[in-house]
Amino acid sequence: MIPEPVSVSEPDIQLHEFPAAPQLLAPSSVTAIAEPSDQPKSSGYCKTNLAKLLKRTFLSIIHTAEIRIPTVSAVLRRLPYGIIPFSLGMFIIVESLSQQGWTPRLAWVLKRMCSSPAAAVFIVGAITTLACNVLNNLPMSILFSRALQHPIFAQVDSSSRKGAMFALIIGSNVGANFTLVGSLAGLMFQGIASQKKREIGYFTFMRWCAPVMVAQLATACAILVAELAIVQQ
Repeated sequence: MIPEPVSVSEPDIQLHEFPAAPQLLAPSSVTAIAEPSDQPKSSGYCKTNLAKLLKRTFLSIIHTAEIRIPTVSAVLRRLPYGIIPFSLGMFIIVESLSQQGWTPRLAWVLKRMCSSPAAAVFIVGAITTLACNVLNNLPMSILFSRALQHPIFAQVDSSSRKGAMFALIIGSNVGANFTLVGSLAGLMFQGIASQKKREIGYFTFMRWCAPVMVAQLATACAILVAELAIVQQ
């Protein structure tokens, strides 16, 4: 006996409505909005990484130098780097004075003053000694050497020119002992003294060194005049 087929009714499936998907922006509009904000971030990120790399490299070099050459590293670490801008500024001032035509004017003034070898020695020695404490001895030496080699000053007799050149050497060395700014050694001396908690002021240094400087200048110029007189004979 064959069983009769059973009929199965289809389930009642209800379709639910889902909300519509949000509309996406067009690719061109996304690119236009994203590009301006992404560019600065990328540039700043690269700069930060470069700065970190340079810093890491510099510290590595310093660490290696401290291990392999400890003496040189200690000297370099203690150098007075703060006086470098001061020195460069003085050289710039001297070069500016030369470019503005002060070298021939200075040569003319010195020519009028240096009427004899003795006058050339004492006048140039005194002027350069004072100029050391305004321009520092190295820039001052450059400025006055240019003036003494100028064609205007070349009209002075050879003995006076020679005395003026030697007096410039005396002034550049003796004048550095008057104030702390007269030479780089004075600034370094002040820095070392401050590291050892010994403060030395400008006026204190001048009060100590002025009598010695005047005696040194007068003695050196007198000996130079005597030597020139002996050479002339």
